[in-house]
Amino acid sequence: MNVSLLTGSPQITPESSFFDRLTLGGSTLLLGMVIVFAVLGIIFIALQIMRAVFTRNAIKAKQARRAAKAEKAAQIPETPKEAPAAPVASAPVAPVADETATVAAIIAAISAYTGKAPEGFRVVSFKKRK
Repeated sequence: MNVSLLTGSPQITPESSFFDRLTLGGSTLLLGMVIVFAVLGIIFIALQIMRAVFTRNAIKAKQARRAAKAEKAAQIPETPKEAPAAPVASAPVAPVADETATVAAIIAAISAYTGKAPEGFRVVSFKKRK
């Protein structure tokens, strides 16, 4: 058998037997398959590592979004969207000396109704209706 795989130059001569040629072809096939499956294994391991890293980051981001959403929901109280069906009798209201409380109440009502943060708008003026 005059086959040398490691030198890269097989020594097949016209006098080489069929078995020598078959051995060279089989060993070349086997070496090629080993290389291909080794590279596929490396790619598989790299993908598993990337999946573990990105899944962990995605889970952390998802938990952070849920926590922020729960915190925001805890800060803004739920208000009913529909008005009560029965008319409500209004009690006489005393005049308010401090208008900052009125402005704060208006801003809170608008932010609760729209679902937006109160920092996003400001009350410029308001008129009392009679």
